[in-house]
Amino acid sequence: MDKKYPMAELKEQDIRSLIDNLSDGILLADVETKKLLFGNRAILEMLGYTSEEIRGLSVRDIHPKESLPMVLGVFKRQVDKRERIIFDIPVKRKNNEIFYADISSLPITLSGKEYLAGVFRDISRRKKLEIELLQRLKQQDAVVKLGQAVLSGIALDLFMNEAVRVLASVLGVEYTKILELSPEGDYLLLRAGVGWKEGLVGVVQLKAGRDSQAGYTLMTKEPVIVEDLRTEKRFSMPSLLVEHNVISGLSVIIGEIKKPFGVLGAHTGYKRIFTRDDVNFVQAIANLLAIVIERVKIDKETQLRYEQIEKFNRVMLGREEKLIELKEEVNTLLKFNGKPEKYKV
Repeated sequence: MDKKYPMAELKEQDIRSLIDNLSDGILLADVETKKLLFGNRAILEMLGYTSEEIRGLSVRDIHPKESLPMVLGVFKRQVDKRERIIFDIPVKRKNNEIFYADISSLPITLSGKEYLAGVFRDISRRKKLEIELLQRLKQQDAVVKLGQAVLSGIALDLFMNEAVRVLASVLGVEYTKILELSPEGDYLLLRAGVGWKEGLVGVVQLKAGRDSQAGYTLMTKEPVIVEDLRTEKRFSMPSLLVEHNVISGLSVIIGEIKKPFGVLGAHTGYKRIFTRDDVNFVQAIANLLAIVIERVKIDKETQLRYEQIEKFNRVMLGREEKLIELKEEVNTLLKFNGKPEKYKV
């Protein structure tokens, strides 16, 4: 039979070692002052503080300001034993980054004083996957709605404006643009956009080739992602992006690779790593733009053909009328000379 050792025989060092080796973070907070008294190794790594720094903080210091009313309310309910586990709680690191944790708690008494022990489980990876999934669904929903607009026969200019608006909203960027390639292929016109200074849309022209991200996109014939334009070496940074303090962006081709209409782009003034899903989303909108552009082209060609046929019919109708008049004149002349009419009119 195994010998049982009472908890009293465990040394403080053993208990501390046990707690420090747990993968979940543990914090001990004073119930009244909400001051933090202790944190194990895992929570110190999560938050980025040393054990000495932790002891100078309170519950308010490790959560975003906007979340404090909710967090303090939960803290009270946990102290009152009305709630033991809370999920998806935003936690603030020393460097002000935010991560999410599920927190379970246990009120304890030490030397006659009340404390709340909180066990923090970092769910950042799970939260990241959830956010990515929701973003993907949001992007797919946006593409479906834009597709419905295409099927409704929306006018090109209206669709362009809606496309750049939706792109900015769903991607969460400040700037979006549709650039139309000139017939000569030497510059790109800012045809539609969101976020740019007033008066630039429809006026600003960017050089093609390596003088702009858009031009480089046409050169490489594939999507181009830029994490930081300030250090970009593949192409020059056009004044349009410089003046708006753009840092990151992505761009894709609109239309056929061999004969493109232009470029669809999204940009932000913050450093951002665009994902493959982001690229697919932007490309999907570019493809819808290409469909509308092609439809407008076909409509114009059809209208031109119709006008040509109408012109031809008018010409032929005029000739027919002239021929009838000529026949009538011949018949009149024959009748005047006492001869029978030759034509039936």
